[in-house]
Amino acid sequence: MNEGIPQNNIESDEDREKRGEAELAYYLENHPEINEIVEKVPYGEEHSEEIEKILSEFESEAVMSELFSITTKEEALESDLRNNAKEALTLIFSYVKKLNKEVVVPGDIMQKIEERKDELSRAVGFVNSGKVRHD
Repeated sequence: MNEGIPQNNIESDEDREKRGEAELAYYLENHPEINEIVEKVPYGEEHSEEIEKILSEFESEAVMSELFSITTKEEALESDLRNNAKEALTLIFSYVKKLNKEVVVPGDIMQKIEERKDELSRAVGFVNSGKVRHD
């Protein structure tokens, strides 16, 4: 059946496995960034508690209305509420990035967080040519 094939060129399953392990070890040694991959954990409500807390501070109708009413660069620079909301957004962006990296978050939950974050971001707006744009 294996006539004509020299037996010394056939690699056993055990040899193939050892060679594969050696190649993997060599690759991981020469590509340390691979070792930085974090195994994601299942989502639990505790993973988004901080984001929820921060978002809820700014979601009242009065707060959102005040943020959307800021229309000039001067108003934006003078508004403590807007500055606090901008700082909160920075934290939220960091938490969302960390959450996506470390936790398996169900799509519907992440979508709700993203929608709320985007609404706060629109309320804060951005200054362009002396005016605050909320789009």
